[in-house]
Amino acid sequence: MVVASTARDEYPEKSITVIKKEQVGMVPCGIPYIFGKTLGSSEKNASVCGGPLAETISIIVDEVQSVDIVNKCVTATGHSITFEKLVFATGSVPFVHPNFEEALALENVHAVSKEKGRIDVIKASLENCRSVIIVGTGFIGVEIATELSGVGKTVTVVGGRHILAGSFDSDMAVEAEEIMHGMGIRMALGQHATKTAAADGKATGVVLADGSIIEGDAIILATGYRPQTELAAAAGLKLARYGGIWVDEYMRTRNKDIFAVGDC
Repeated sequence: MVVASTARDEYPEKSITVIKKEQVGMVPCGIPYIFGKTLGSSEKNASVCGGPLAETISIIVDEVQSVDIVNKCVTATGHSITFEKLVFATGSVPFVHPNFEEALALENVHAVSKEKGRIDVIKASLENCRSVIIVGTGFIGVEIATELSGVGKTVTVVGGRHILAGSFDSDMAVEAEEIMHGMGIRMALGQHATKTAAADGKATGVVLADGSIIEGDAIILATGYRPQTELAAAAGLKLARYGGIWVDEYMRTRNKDIFAVGDC
C-alpha cells in the first residue's frame, strides 16, 4: 500500500491497481501484542485494504496465480490484468526448521502467521493454556513472551546463547534477559530445541539438544521468516542468495519493468 500511495502521489495521471489476497491485513510489528493486554485482539491491529487511498486506485481482493513477464499479464483466480510496470510486494511467511514441520499438524503447535484468521486461531488456542514454550529468541519471540507473561501464562523461551543476539551485543542482551527474568519468564538458552515431544495428537513439550525435555501446553515457533517468492520464481525472475527476489539499487529485478520491495 505504501508503493501504491507513493505512485499515486508521483504519477496522478496513471492507473494503479493493487491485488491482494486478504481484504483485511495485519500490521506486522503489532502482531505479538495481539496475544496480551497491549492490543488484546487482531481487530485492533487490522489494516483495512486501502483506506482513503481506495478512492483513487483500484483494489482487487484475489489471489494471483501466475505472472507472464513476456506478455505483461497477471492472472488471478477471477481476473486477468495487463501491466506496464509491476511491483512484487509479496512479503514473507514463517520459516520453520524441517525438524518441526510435521509438528505444525498438532493442534497446539503454532508458527506466527501474518494472516488475521490464523492469528485468531492461535490466540483462541492459547486462551486455556497455562504454560507456553516459545522457540526463538528474536524480536517476535521475545515480544510474544512478554505479552503472554503479562496475562498470567508460564512462559519459557528456548534458543541460542542470548536473546536478541542478532540485533544487540551480549551486554545489552543480558540486560534484556534480566528484565524478562524479573517478569517471571523462564529461559533455556544455549541449547537449541531439536524436536517436539508429543502424545495423543498434541505436543507435550520440546526436546533440547542434550535430550532433556521442557514441558508445556503449547509451543510457538518464532523462528523467523522467509521471503515469499514462489510466484516470482515461477515467472522466471532471478532469486538472490537468501531466497529473496534479486534487485538492483533501484529495486528493479532483471526485468526493467518489474520491481520488488519489502520482505520478498
